[in-house]
Amino acid sequence: MNAVIDNHDPFGLEAWKDAARRLFAFKTAEGFQPAALHLYRAADGAICYARVRLHKPLDGGGHEKFIRPFWHDGKRWTHGEPKQEGGKLLYGLCEAQAAPDALLVVAEGEQKADALTRIGAGRLVGITSGSATSAGGADWSPLAGRTALLWPDHDDSGTRYADEVTAKLGSVGCAVGRLDVAAMGLPPKGDVVDWLDQFKVAHGRAPDADDVLALPRVGAPPAVLATAGETVPGDASAADTEGDAAPPETDDEVIARLAALRPMEYDRARKTEAARLKVRPTTLDLMVREARGETGNGEPSPFEDVEPWHEPVDGTELLAGIARTIRRFIVCDPETVTAAALWCVAAWLVDHIGTCPILLVNAPEKACGKTQLLTVVGRMVPRPAQAAGISPSVLFRMIEKYQPTLLVDEIETVLTKEAEDLRGLLNAGHTRDSAFVWRSVAVGDDFEPKRFNVFGFKALAGINADRLAETITSRSVVAALRRKLPHESVERLRHAEPGLFDRLRAKIARWAEDHADAIRAARPELPAELGDRDQDNWEPLLAVADLVGGTWPAWTRTAAIKLCGNGDQAQSRGAELLADIQDVFDTHKAQRIFSADLLERLCEDEEKPWATWNRGKPMALKQLATRLGEYSIRSAQIRIGYESKKGYLRSQFDDAFSRYLPSSLAAPLSSETTKQPRTGAASSVSPVFRVSDGCETGNRPETLEPLSDKGCFVVSGERGKAGENGNSVTCDEPEEDI
Repeated sequence: MNAVIDNHDPFGLEAWKDAARRLFAFKTAEGFQPAALHLYRAADGAICYARVRLHKPLDGGGHEKFIRPFWHDGKRWTHGEPKQEGGKLLYGLCEAQAAPDALLVVAEGEQKADALTRIGAGRLVGITSGSATSAGGADWSPLAGRTALLWPDHDDSGTRYADEVTAKLGSVGCAVGRLDVAAMGLPPKGDVVDWLDQFKVAHGRAPDADDVLALPRVGAPPAVLATAGETVPGDASAADTEGDAAPPETDDEVIARLAALRPMEYDRARKTEAARLKVRPTTLDLMVREARGETGNGEPSPFEDVEPWHEPVDGTELLAGIARTIRRFIVCDPETVTAAALWCVAAWLVDHIGTCPILLVNAPEKACGKTQLLTVVGRMVPRPAQAAGISPSVLFRMIEKYQPTLLVDEIETVLTKEAEDLRGLLNAGHTRDSAFVWRSVAVGDDFEPKRFNVFGFKALAGINADRLAETITSRSVVAALRRKLPHESVERLRHAEPGLFDRLRAKIARWAEDHADAIRAARPELPAELGDRDQDNWEPLLAVADLVGGTWPAWTRTAAIKLCGNGDQAQSRGAELLADIQDVFDTHKAQRIFSADLLERLCEDEEKPWATWNRGKPMALKQLATRLGEYSIRSAQIRIGYESKKGYLRSQFDDAFSRYLPSSLAAPLSSETTKQPRTGAASSVSPVFRVSDGCETGNRPETLEPLSDKGCFVVSGERGKAGENGNSVTCDEPEEDI
């Protein structure tokens, strides 16, 4: 990596390089290679932070760029930038302060500024605020009264950047000029680096300061293009050129220019432009939307735009603040606080993740705070749309147009059996790849199919919400609540201090904006204790926790495992049935069982659903056979003792146990069936026997007497091993004979 050596760095240049390698290893794993390390220094030379530049070669030539900041916060190396009062630090400021008479040449990007400083040899100093959209957030005041020359890239974004910088420098009393990049023979999007290459080819040498000063320019008096005491050959006097300056933009021209920006570019420029036009940002938003044709009636969006925080935000402080806020107003476990806090941050990253888990706020009774938590969450997410109910036709249109964060209370009354369309829409919005629905829309006198995007974050709250359809619960991160005890107290939400949630939302928006690319590339380690769907749900939350660092990664994984019940929570009814059947086999050490006896054992536990499965009555044999048939498990005629009936072998379930149950529970029984001698004619008594004298007799035949209680199991293990009641249980039918 290339960098300027700095004696004010307390860590040493190698420490910065090593930190860059470690922090951005996830990009080098994708094929990116180190290109440069740019050190942002204060006027006294002290390094405040650095910006790493990585390049990845493309097959068709050129390279993909990755440029991100990092710094040391006094405790650890971390992504982002330190808090900078008044705006972001300018790159090249130290060199500019060291050469007070030098001409400042403002370009887009650190590499270009470095190249200009090398060319200038003390007469020119390259300086930049960063990328083409960074001018509005930079602190230009240290350059007050200086002479500056703008070198924009040869594209529309370069023109906009030069416009913004001109306004910024003009506000601090700078004399500002601009190069005419259109007259320099540069290719589209051409920049300083392209000009350097062209100059070397044409002249056989590297350019110097005089070559830069001789470049064509527009709308600037000659004093702008010379250092102190110099006049550039061929320049006219200021009086001769003053009338050639480009006229200022009209309001309509400004609106047209801003309307052409991409959404993120506009978000970065809107505040500066609004201040320059002396209007409120919301007024500017309305005018730009009208120019884009996004509103037909001139009405503002129903959702408030959030202005990101004015400086970088520390992730650990941010999450701690969100967690404290939740605990102020809600009584809940720490794991629920963790899940809710991370979910709120992840909602701001909806454009950069592949899964949008539902936040399912569940309470066993009224007055547990579910509506309160839904409201608190709604005040910290982007574009909150809170509703007690919503129709499918409104839902998919609203998500397509506004991409809100949907908040629905009393969900158990909304998702009734008749609301299959609504349930389907909520399910579809879980993963980006499948988040589309097709609907017929009117086009003139006809109807045409149209695809709607329903990808987005949703929070649902209800009593016993964990009993909703499995398709909903399996896509959810569950926030469990409880009714507070007399000694537990929380604050009234209506008594929250003014601006509390505004500050939190602005800080979350800024953190999400600064870390969007890192989140997009994140591949967090997912706890093996979680099932596949739970891993999908927690992946974006774990990505946020890992990027924040500190104790959050470890604690979040602990919370995930606990909330998901060690990976065995929220089983489907089918998986729950398989687990209970496995328990029957294992408890009785059985290798085969009659269907009727299996069903009887399943229904013995009145807390299980099978005892009331059939409209309050026990599950029927046909219902059992139907559910097992879904796993390709079908009953067959089997013999146990003297009886032959429909039943199942334990081996029929091995594949389903392995596929649908947690690995810790799905290990098949490995012991062999004990072979027993035949004892004579068939009998109607139970085929479970007790050794009459309780003693082991080697290979000689034993006299066996039937038990009075009904049984049906084949023994696994050694002959003579005591059963549950201290009695040896056997079977007289070898399994291989069936």
